[in-house]
Amino acid sequence: MNVFLVMGMPPYLIEIRMFGSAKKQMKDIIHELCLIYEIKTLDVPHITLIGPFDTRAEHLVIRTFESVCSNFKNLAYMIDDVKTFRSTGVVYLNVIPNQQLRSFRKTLYKSLKPCCEFPAIENEFVFHATVANHVPEKQLNAIKYNVPKMKFQHVVMRVTFLKNGHIL
Repeated sequence: MNVFLVMGMPPYLIEIRMFGSAKKQMKDIIHELCLIYEIKTLDVPHITLIGPFDTRAEHLVIRTFESVCSNFKNLAYMIDDVKTFRSTGVVYLNVIPNQQLRSFRKTLYKSLKPCCEFPAIENEFVFHATVANHVPEKQLNAIKYNVPKMKFQHVVMRVTFLKNGHIL
């Protein structure tokens, strides 16, 4: 069964997958939160750049994605704090992108906009890495203050283009 169709979410997503120590730290935190708070967490530590979104021109989106990716190097970010989106019950790590990563995301979004349907409002985008979602409001602060403080810099190894949760 397609979880995206069941949840009513558009099928496409572009994200940065975490590797190395960043991935291990995130997975450890996610696992611990699952056990302690019995909440829904994500299996794959990542930073969503664009999406979820839909398109009727997948081949064009793939070509555009590859073209934009080939024009950018030295993408990096720093994680410096734990924060929450109260309205959606999300606990996340604050991501501070370097200028190249900011430019990459902006260029990618503008390049894909003519051939994609984006449900989210672009002005509200915040670079972040979700630690837990669908957290009841009464647990948000407890979780936020119990996630160990992280501060690390990380180089982007791969930007991933997904359809229905599978890498294209």
